[in-house]
This record gives sequence, structure tokens and C-alpha cells, in this order.
Amino acid sequence: MEPNPTDIIFKDKFFYFIFNNYFNFLNVIGMGMGRGECQIIRKDIFEEVGKYNSTIAAGEDFDLFHKVAKKYKIKFANDIVVFESPRRFRKKGYLNTIFLWFINSVSVLFSGKSISKKWEKVR
Repeated sequence: MEPNPTDIIFKDKFFYFIFNNYFNFLNVIGMGMGRGECQIIRKDIFEEVGKYNSTIAAGEDFDLFHKVAKKYKIKFANDIVVFESPRRFRKKGYLNTIFLWFINSVSVLFSGKSISKKWEKVR
């Protein structure tokens, strides 16, 4: 189900604004970050850095972009708009979603694996 842009509420817009800017900042400082909702990577670079680590349940997107950022500059395209479903943060809670993303990314960064053993689909 694609989200209808008119169904997006203020909390969703605020959440998107904060996280898009935070992820963009991580790319500007060279740490590397890409959210799972819309990633565009050249095939040769994707293969060169080892693709997604399929053993990571949550944070495999962070892991991929962190590896890419070690060799290449990542551009966060602010001129492209992708409508993302707010299902996860509405169902699981905004703060809980932020917490899960944070602990999984830190765990992936320092240990190469996520805290979450499974990333639950939210439908």
C-alpha cells in the first residue's frame, strides 16, 4: 500500500524532517548512511563493497552505506521525493522506532551484527 501524501500527519512530517537531515549529516561527515526506503547505488560499487550483509537482520542498510562511505562520497538527494509509509512508527511508536534504529546501527558499527534478530514486517 502506497501512502497517500494527504494522509501524512504533522508527526510524520517532523519525523521525516529530523531523520532525513540526520542521515544527510552522517553522509556529509563521511560516516555513511542510507535508509532502506530508497537507495540508489551503482551496481559496480554495490558489488565492490560486498553488497548487503544478509546475516544482519536490522541495520544492513547502514552497514552497506558505511562501507561505501569509506571509499566514495555519498550524496543525499534532497531534490527527489519518495513517499514512505508511516506504518512502522505509527504502530510501534516514533520513539521506539528511533531507539531500535539507533541501537541496531551502533551494534552494527561496533560489532558487525544487529541487536534485533529479526526485523518484523509491519502491515
